[in-house]
Amino acid sequence: MEPKNISLFASLIKILEKKIGLNLSYLFNNSLWIIGEQVIGMITGITITVLFTRLTTKDIFGQYQYVLSIFTLISFLSIPGIKTSVLRSIAQGYEGTYQKGTKISFLWSLIGIPILLMVAGYYYFFEQKASIGISLLLASLFFPFYYGLNTWESYLQAKAKFNRYSIYSITISLAELIALCTALFINKNSLPVIFLAAIIVNSILQTYFYFKIKRECANKNTDEGWIRQGFILTTLTFVSNSYNYIDKLIIGIFLSMEQLALYAIAVVLNNKIRILFKTFNRIIFPKIVKLDLEQIFLILKAKLNYIIFFLSIFCAFIYLVTPYIIRILYSREYNESIYYTQLYILTLPFAYFTSLFSSIFVAIKKENILTSLQIYSLTINVLLYIILIPLLGVPGAILSSIIYFMIFSIVSWYKIAKLYKTTILSKKYGTEKE
Repeated sequence: MEPKNISLFASLIKILEKKIGLNLSYLFNNSLWIIGEQVIGMITGITITVLFTRLTTKDIFGQYQYVLSIFTLISFLSIPGIKTSVLRSIAQGYEGTYQKGTKISFLWSLIGIPILLMVAGYYYFFEQKASIGISLLLASLFFPFYYGLNTWESYLQAKAKFNRYSIYSITISLAELIALCTALFINKNSLPVIFLAAIIVNSILQTYFYFKIKRECANKNTDEGWIRQGFILTTLTFVSNSYNYIDKLIIGIFLSMEQLALYAIAVVLNNKIRILFKTFNRIIFPKIVKLDLEQIFLILKAKLNYIIFFLSIFCAFIYLVTPYIIRILYSREYNESIYYTQLYILTLPFAYFTSLFSSIFVAIKKENILTSLQIYSLTINVLLYIILIPLLGVPGAILSSIIYFMIFSIVSWYKIAKLYKTTILSKKYGTEKE
């Protein structure tokens, strides 16, 4: 017999589902795994920054962030948009896209090796920054395995196997943490040793998980247009990565590695929360793709007040606890990061809507609109970085980010509403004509 407390909880869930019109059972069951994975990912990410701030200098930590930014920006060569395209295809039963998508991603990522070697040579010979050059040179050999074989994430998400997805992701996070800890204790002043440790461990696990999932594909069917969509979505991924990392490059160029270290602490918590937003939207993505634009718009419009309310409460909480978190975790040398972190929290509400609206554009196959929005918004963002970072320092970078997310989310909502009205008018016109 079912315990009364469980039965009562289930009844309350059913009442809430009818009240707000969402499948809370689906969200709770899957969100528990995803939230657990994100919490552990957040803890490991923050732990890594704590180790850097406690064991190394600001200069080493800043250089690590700088090299990581270069490595990630070049990841667009692996056609990362294929992952989203594969996710949608597998969710619709076309499992053949898993292997074919991975092959495309891996082969294209081979181009990253000579590109990284050239960038490494530039920093080593012309900029006289040997540690950065050597780090990029060694990491280039693992680039295809790091970025070209991670399509297993799309397969597990499309199949709603969020428990396995979370376990695999947690394994990678913990393995990277252990590798970095070991490298920092072996030689805390060697950037190549520190950077390469995480890259190697990640590459090995990505390869293992790819082959493990490969054996589970039930068919070799593919749908039409998934490759083209993958290349289109790669543009969006490049734009997203550019936003996430180009600010660090500009700070490293115009300011200093020490200022970059302070900025990195400020954005680490906020970035982890933004990843949580994206992951939550990936949970509901398989549901969104089964709806038409009219259904999506009406549901979103009805739930908009709920979303804004919960986002406001959440962000206010993060703002209040930020000073305590930073003072406990980091040394006094990073107290300046408290102000930067609290200021950066202003991006979070707009960042959530940016992620949500992006998922909707992909679900309704309006990637062209999303691409245009991303490119225009990023162009404005980069221009603001170039202008405001030399002028205002780190606050200039944060102000640029706030403006970027604000513009993107507002214009996206306008575009979605316009598409909805066009759809309604088309149906009405077609009905009248008949």
